[in-house]
Amino acid sequence: MVEEIGDIKRIGNEPVLSPKQVCKYLGIARSTLTHRINNDDTFPRSFKISDRKIYWKYVDIEDWVKKKMNGDSNVGIRSFSVR
Repeated sequence: MVEEIGDIKRIGNEPVLSPKQVCKYLGIARSTLTHRINNDDTFPRSFKISDRKIYWKYVDIEDWVKKKMNGDSNVGIRSFSVR
């Protein structure tokens, strides 16, 4: 199942996801995202482009999900396409 999560921003040629898009991709609430950021050392690092804008590289989130799917952790995942 492919779910549309909105326009994917690109920085350079790199697709990036906003916190809202990461939550939708993983099928989690914002509070769960915050928990993962603060407590899961394996969760990809975000980067800031301004004081109020943070993003994750799409490939970093995708790689993290693949690792979780092959490991022992249970992550709710929804797939979507990058344009």
